[in-house]
Amino acid sequence: MTYAPRGGPAGSETPAEALTNTAREARGAYPVDLVPEQEPLPTGTTGGYRGVSYTPELHLLDAEWFFTPRTSRALAELLGDSDICLLGSPTVANELPTGRYTLVDQSPFVLQRFPRISAADVIATTIDRTTRVPASARVLLDPPWYWPALADWLAVAFEALGGSGRLCLPLLGEGTRPTAAHDRRAILAILASAGRVEVLHDFVEYDVPLFEARALEAAGIQLSGPWRRADLAVVEVEQLSVVPETPRPAGPAEEWSTFVIGAQVVKLRADPAPRTSAGPTIGTVPGVEGLVLDSVSRRDPRCAAVDLWTSRNLVGQVSDRPFVARLLGALEGPSDGLPERVRKVLVEDTADITLLLRLLELLDD
Repeated sequence: MTYAPRGGPAGSETPAEALTNTAREARGAYPVDLVPEQEPLPTGTTGGYRGVSYTPELHLLDAEWFFTPRTSRALAELLGDSDICLLGSPTVANELPTGRYTLVDQSPFVLQRFPRISAADVIATTIDRTTRVPASARVLLDPPWYWPALADWLAVAFEALGGSGRLCLPLLGEGTRPTAAHDRRAILAILASAGRVEVLHDFVEYDVPLFEARALEAAGIQLSGPWRRADLAVVEVEQLSVVPETPRPAGPAEEWSTFVIGAQVVKLRADPAPRTSAGPTIGTVPGVEGLVLDSVSRRDPRCAAVDLWTSRNLVGQVSDRPFVARLLGALEGPSDGLPERVRKVLVEDTADITLLLRLLELLDD
């Protein structure tokens, strides 16, 4: 199965269609990098493509880029309907019969987002903490595209296969980052040491999550459809492969608390950096025009200054974490009743609370 760029004859494309096709052909290069220095789109712009909606919404900090529906169906067909282990692929699980697969996924929202998935088929844990994986004839993994996390996922996948079977893995495009071509070769070498490898060009298509759509809009970019594609490596595994050890990042990992406010997922940094000067409890992030971060790269230097991050890619700084956590806790809950919770919070009418509600898009400017 191969995806061909959409669009009409040369010269008949809209600007959004032309950019989408260019981004697809750029093999992972971010659309903003293809047309830099764009003007921000007008506030409230809705003309760009947005993918499938999920409740709760997907969040960048959870690396939640999901397959498009047609890719999910194609992968389910490729895997068959039984004896399958899915590592971080809930949209594919949603296409398979209950009881025929095991899904390993860290998200606490899997069953809310995908009511067809049974709790009995889910192992709720992160890959690096996985201690039990059922033996499976087929494994699909959709790992982060960076080391050492990728090595952890590969090791769990080979363990699930137990020495033989079919392994399927999306490969990052050569334009994803400067080291992408080298990283692809390293991944393919590991896979080739385990068995016969076939690479299906452009088999995988990722949807555009809301947080990415908002980031692109903030950068002045509109797309006509999904742009992020990947080749699929299919390995007929004949022997276990040893996944090389990769260096672990120095220092403690970032930790965030999660709040669900209506459909939004809101992350609050567990230990915000001390601010060097007196200022408001909640503030804007230096270098971010407005409130929306116009990037989805965790390597963006502005990310280090973000303490509050929403699933719509609005970001802020926090100097009094307990105060902000209390406000978020007061707002937390389903969409029903949210207007009343906002009114109660607004009883304390301060600039900090006003900015927080703007960050959550719960207050009109």
